[in-house]
Amino acid sequence: MINRIEPSLLGTLLSILAGALVYVGATHLLPHAEREPVKYSLVALADGILVAPASLSVRAEGISRFMRRRRSSLGHG
Repeated sequence: MINRIEPSLLGTLLSILAGALVYVGATHLLPHAEREPVKYSLVALADGILVAPASLSVRAEGISRFMRRRRSSLGHG
């Protein structure tokens, strides 16, 4: 379903979503996080540092697989 969305529209939708996530994080989650003990904040930071590269590599592999399928369906390889 998402592969039917035009790339420019998809980029616009993803940027709106990213802005909404930053807004929620800054206005709702950050004040709560500041009240937590430092120990838990460091654990959350470490988790984020570990999860971010893993999610980027999974995303990159998914995009690569999607592009190979799209090229083959268009008859380019």
